[in-house]
Amino acid sequence: MSTSRWLHVDGPGTFLLLITPGADLEPTVEGVDWTVVVDTSGSMEQKIATAAEGVARALDEIRPADRFRILTFSESAHELTPGYVEANPENV
Repeated sequence: MSTSRWLHVDGPGTFLLLITPGADLEPTVEGVDWTVVVDTSGSMEQKIATAAEGVARALDEIRPADRFRILTFSESAHELTPGYVEANPENV
């Protein structure tokens, strides 16, 4: 059974959706790879600062053992980070 969690952050249009495969799985001890996808299309023009703040808040919550990558998309997808990067303070 999969689980999901919505976290509403006070502010305009900010949320975090976390989906995990199987509530019966053992807790993860080693690092986790996170992929963040950000819509940068024209409809986001007035909301991009809010989206960036949401990404920053989400990255503040991951562990140093984790890795993340950020993808943006509009008419095509682009990788903002050079693949997965360690979630150390400098990269976050």
